[in-house]
This record gives sequence, structure tokens and C-alpha cells, in this order.
Amino acid sequence: SLAHIINRTRRRDIGRFTIREPHTVSVPFTEPQRIFYHSLMDFRREVLLQTHNPVVVELITDTLQRQAASCLPALIPSIDAFLKTGRFSFNAISDDPESEDYETDLPPELLAQARDLKELAGSLPDEDPKFDQLLRLIRETMQSKGPGKVLVFSYFLHTLHYLYRKLYQMGYRVGLVTGEITDEKERELLRNRFRLPKENEEAIDILLSSEVGCE
Repeated sequence: SLAHIINRTRRRDIGRFTIREPHTVSVPFTEPQRIFYHSLMDFRREVLLQTHNPVVVELITDTLQRQAASCLPALIPSIDAFLKTGRFSFNAISDDPESEDYETDLPPELLAQARDLKELAGSLPDEDPKFDQLLRLIRETMQSKGPGKVLVFSYFLHTLHYLYRKLYQMGYRVGLVTGEITDEKERELLRNRFRLPKENEEAIDILLSSEVGCE
């Protein structure tokens, strides 16, 4: 009775699906990165001791730890936001449409620790083993017989901006899709350029995408 409204397409009518073969790539910290990470965890424990809303506390601490695991150099803009505003805002870190924004004031003692944390982050060497590993995977993919395209998703906006800047400076044709690009036509243009064969001068070889891009 709903045939005039809904058209059902069965899997066998479509044909062969793309086979996903997930592989986890583990990249250890360098010694300076390890020191910084443990300092971050000390900061995390101090946050846990504060008498804030448990939901907000969990959000702040988990977000910091996940950002550190995603990209240590990208933590600096997050810490900068703490210091400039004295507040933690989730929307400044991710554009996940499924998440509700939380804002909370940080006490002076935590802001002082955040300043020390920023100095430590700023002193990290340029060496970034995780980026080097990503770069190796990108080069292998682009030199393969296939389309030679790489699609990178990240939950964190600062991670995406960090990767975009590094890859662009190295001469790669890279695009970035986040909620900060409000024009849907511009997003569609980036997606269309990513679909172009790599021989095309207008093609994008690497597309970086946030949670909005996932949607």
C-alpha cells in the first residue's frame, strides 16, 4: 500500500559493495610528547577534583584526552581558547551535529596550569611520528594503481586544520570540509573535485572531513 510513496531497493539489486578492511595503526609518542601527555593527564586529574557539574567535568576531561590521542600539536589552539575566554566550549573543538554544546568557567588555578601546559606544548619539537605515518599511507595510496584518493575523518577541528596546513605546505592537493563552511554549494564543489580522476588539474587528492562531512 506504500509502493507509490516508498521505493525499496534490496542489496542484491545493487550489486557488489565496497569491502572495508580496517587496520589499526599504532604510533608511539616521542619522549617530549610523552612528557607533555603525562602533564596533560595531571591537568585532567586536577579538573576531576573541581566541584563542577559531573557531566561537564567528564566532557572536558574526555575531550582533552581524545584530542591528545588525535593530534598533540593541535592541542595548543584548544588551550589558547581556555586562556582567552576562561571558559571551555565544546563547539570550539568539534562540529558534531549529534552533540550538545557545554560551556563552563574554569577556576584561576586551572587557568594557571593551562598556561604552563601551553608553554610545554609550544616547546614540543617539530617531530610528529603520527603525521609521518599518515604521510606514508598517503604516498602509498597515491602511488597505487587505484584512484589514488585519501579521505581522512577527524572528530576534532584543530586536528583537521593542522593536517590541512601541513599537507598544503607540502604541495598536496587537499580540501577541507567542516561546519565552518556554511555554503553547501562550496562543500559540494569540494566533493565533486575529490571525485575527479587524479589526472585532472582541478582534482583534489586528499579530502579532510569533520563530523559534518560524515553526515
